[in-house]
Amino acid sequence: MEIDGDSLNFLDICLIKKEETLIFDWYRKPTFSGRFLNYFSWHLLCQKIGTIIGLIDRVLLLSHPSFHKKNFDLVIKILLNNGYPLNLIFSTIKKRLYNKFDLFNRVDDFIIDKQLTTKEDGKNNKFFCIPFIPNISTKISMLFKNVPFLRMAYRGINKLNRFIKVQKNVLSQSSQPSL
Repeated sequence: MEIDGDSLNFLDICLIKKEETLIFDWYRKPTFSGRFLNYFSWHLLCQKIGTIIGLIDRVLLLSHPSFHKKNFDLVIKILLNNGYPLNLIFSTIKKRLYNKFDLFNRVDDFIIDKQLTTKEDGKNNKFFCIPFIPNISTKISMLFKNVPFLRMAYRGINKLNRFIKVQKNVLSQSSQPSL
């Protein structure tokens, strides 16, 4: 515990001693800037929605219900400052809360997603990975939209491994040790 306090900040959590129990709140350092992926950046909409979902999950998973209103207000303020439209924020929050409550009500059916294969309704979904090129990638993904059990995934086209080599230099035959 901190001196003269009933709380301890650890990673992204503030542990608070309240009577004989511990409750949690989402902790942010004083240097927290509130900057996340800007809505007007050249990224896919699904990545922007992922930013919203990530913040919602932080509120739900890192804080006690008594702090949820305060933290949801903060998330909405952060997203508005990053250019997100209010209707997208609220519709995503509504969908995420509905999915979380639905998942909570059917714990027996919970299936953990694999890295490149997911199971929904007991069937495997395969991912088709293409480079992300704005406008073109979204048009290609629309072609595969109605293909059952095939989902699109994107990868960046700028790779540092073109410029940075991590392999060792090849030794000439004369420099190699003899056996």
